Amino acid sequence: MLDFILQYKWAFFIGGEAVFWGSIVCFLLLRYVWNYRKLSKVFILLFLLSDLWMATIGYLDYRRTGQFETFQLVILIFLAYALFFGRGDLRKLDAFIAGKTAKWRGIPENELPPPELKLTGAAHTRRELRNFSVHFILYAAVTAVLIVTYGILPAGSLPPEPSGPPALRLVLAGIVNHETAASVLKVWSLILAVDAAITLSYVIFPKKPKKTATPG
Repeated sequence: MLDFILQYKWAFFIGGEAVFWGSIVCFLLLRYVWNYRKLSKVFILLFLLSDLWMATIGYLDYRRTGQFETFQLVILIFLAYALFFGRGDLRKLDAFIAGKTAKWRGIPENELPPPELKLTGAAHTRRELRNFSVHFILYAAVTAVLIVTYGILPAGSLPPEPSGPPALRLVLAGIVNHETAASVLKVWSLILAVDAAITLSYVIFPKKPKKTATPG
């Protein structure tokens, strides 16, 4: 049975993702359409079990092959999102659906849950810095694991272009001595650089509150 699962690991991974998203949809339907709030919590458990299922398949496949390959990288990225950002995004989605459902049912505005506070100024900058720090720590941790697993790309293998400091050329080349892992790190490094630029822009130019129209 285990050999069968690992042979068709990508199919089981897709199935796990289908359960993941299906559990979110069922949670929202039971909670806000049919008003079964207690029963809806069962699908939160299913949501967590789907992540555990993917982690288990990735680990067992690594134990069998002894190599950290594309399959493990994909699972690691999905699990990292679920761990660091999934809970917050689910909370935002829950609040959004709650507000829309309440309006659809004709509940007065003064009985609706208060909207999420929109941060501005220094508070918004601190949140962006905190989010970037989490992103950078995750990037550094994954890169460290890949370096231990595959080693650093030799200096002689670095492409001549673009010119620049060896450290920059190493990052642009993917850092590690493994084609698939290096391709993932090249894309991730670019995303991290964009994230850093956006975060720095909020440090230099803090987000200002939106101006509210005053009655004439």
